[in-house]
Amino acid sequence: DDNGLGLNSFLSYVLDGGQTYYIIASGAVSSIGAYTLFLSQPTVVNLGGLSPVNPLPQTAGSVDVPRESDFYSFQAQVDGFALVELRAGQSSGLGPIVAVLDPNGGVLTFDDDIDFPINTNGWLTVGGLGGQTDYVQAEGFRSTTGNYLLSVSQPMISDLGMLTSTQPLQVNGVIGAVSESDFYQIQASAGG
Repeated sequence: DDNGLGLNSFLSYVLDGGQTYYIIASGAVSSIGAYTLFLSQPTVVNLGGLSPVNPLPQTAGSVDVPRESDFYSFQAQVDGFALVELRAGQSSGLGPIVAVLDPNGGVLTFDDDIDFPINTNGWLTVGGLGGQTDYVQAEGFRSTTGNYLLSVSQPMISDLGMLTSTQPLQVNGVIGAVSESDFYQIQASAGG
């Protein structure tokens, strides 16, 4: 409800081929009147396989009309994290919103501002993806349109080893840029 322009509704969902879906149209509370139901099935662009040593190339796209969504799929080859960034092109009026959806179309996470109002690009991290196909949804905030660059990568994860009550772990690092992250893996010797 009210997810589209004005008071219009807008829904985006990943469909399974060959399945039957039902749609119910109704007015909010006590509203009545005419409506137009518009359905479309977008093309999903397959970006390919993703691994820490095989980042996907940057993909250029554009949101040409308000509330248009572009969809991409990728397959993480190993468990870990995926870093997804949607940047508005130079002189673009787009306010990027990026979401990662699971194989059933459920939203795993989304972002619309790295650091509002300084940086309104979308950037997110999502984990636990190995061996499955996931989807990226790229769109503009409200009625913004324009071109963008999409980046999907899988970072290297540094293994710090076993954490015990008698052997603490320490690492020194540097965050050198906005939206940069360092990833570490540890094993706990006990719960708590």
